[in-house]
Amino acid sequence: TRVRHLVLSAGTREMRLLAPTQRLHAFVRDSAPTRWRVLRVDGEGLGHTDTPFATIPPSLRFVFDRSVWEMPLAAADSMLQQLGDVAARLERERVVISQRVGYPVAASAKWLELIAKTALARRDAEGASAAAKRLIEAYPEEITGFTLLADACVQRRDDSCARRAITDALAVLDRREVFDESQREVQRVWLRSSLAGVGRP
Repeated sequence: TRVRHLVLSAGTREMRLLAPTQRLHAFVRDSAPTRWRVLRVDGEGLGHTDTPFATIPPSLRFVFDRSVWEMPLAAADSMLQQLGDVAARLERERVVISQRVGYPVAASAKWLELIAKTALARRDAEGASAAAKRLIEAYPEEITGFTLLADACVQRRDDSCARRAITDALAVLDRREVFDESQREVQRVWLRSSLAGVGRP
């Protein structure tokens, strides 16, 4: 019942490996269970030391294809439109994906962020706070978790909580490795401005 991935590759200059690889591909293609996903990477003109460079990138794209690791588009659309209980929907879809791949798969940051934003939009400050804390726990390097927590604190009229969340976001920003220092400064200015604005009418 679990998805299995098999990637086969042999260069046309690997005469000892080419024919057996082609036979193995034909056998697996015709005999493997339906939950097996099989990719044969063409090795035209490649020798043994060349095939990894041609095989590894498409293999990674194949193994991590969205059809395996993402929820169906209809479910994703429903969540993006904030329909129904998005937290329960995410959990159901996460369980399905975990069963598909054979081990527990964590919810991605984008979906945890959506749960918090949905709760905020519905004026559910407690739910938003819980969702933001879950995002922070799972992805402590993500600034968004802290800013969503600050928004939830503001909805609860808890200014000290909001200040603490923004201060924590600044601390994460300062220690996070970035490639664009100017972008970090933009975020820093925005966070400091938000901090200064907490509690103002």
